[in-house]
Amino acid sequence: MPETTMISASHWLENAIDQEYLNFHDFDKFSDLVPVGDGPLGKVYRAQWQIRGMVVALKSWIDETSKEEKRILDEFMNEVNTRCGRPPFQTSAPPTAMSQIQIATRISNGEREEPVKDSP
Repeated sequence: MPETTMISASHWLENAIDQEYLNFHDFDKFSDLVPVGDGPLGKVYRAQWQIRGMVVALKSWIDETSKEEKRILDEFMNEVNTRCGRPPFQTSAPPTAMSQIQIATRISNGEREEPVKDSP
């Protein structure tokens, strides 16, 4: 991919936060940080989220500005997909497919197809 068209990982991350696909929180909002793992993208900590009063897994991001950015971004997106399901801006279903929630909502709103005898 030409360098002029490659999205920098930092720029992509900033945009994802701006669009509210990901949440950013300053480290000073957390206490009792205990390292639990690390990898090519950053470190993971067990931390107390002071505002919410709950224990969370906190992931730090390594700000890389090298030719490895695309690989790092691809790995990060794979991790987001693996850990959290698909992010809201990416779908694997065709646009015409309805999720189970959409189907249940339509049925509860009386928008069901012709009822089948003895079906719920």
